[in-house]
Amino acid sequence: MEDCIRKDPVDLLKYQDEHWHFHERIMTISTNKRLKRFSASLHHQVSRFSYLSLQGKTHLNASAKYHRWIIDAIKNKEKSKACKLMKKHVLRALDVVQKKIEFDDPESSHPLKKPGK
Repeated sequence: MEDCIRKDPVDLLKYQDEHWHFHERIMTISTNKRLKRFSASLHHQVSRFSYLSLQGKTHLNASAKYHRWIIDAIKNKEKSKACKLMKKHVLRALDVVQKKIEFDDPESSHPLKKPGK
């Protein structure tokens, strides 16, 4: 994923593909088939929105860092740390998407939005 970010322009489609494989591998490692099915379904439903959240370079870099930290925690068998990082990663992405949707909503009163836009 990190290689995708270093490219100019960023290879967002490849990043999305690697991002999906990253999460799929974690679900496979968990050996929880129900969780894996749920995760695949959820990922399919939110993929359009994750594309929105990853368009900003700041969030894209943060996402890649979270993935690196999660991998490190898993390798170091730090289950609690990995779980906390995964939760933060998902919540941060949801926050970015929510702000993006609010900003693009013509009815929104987003604080950064210019009046009349």
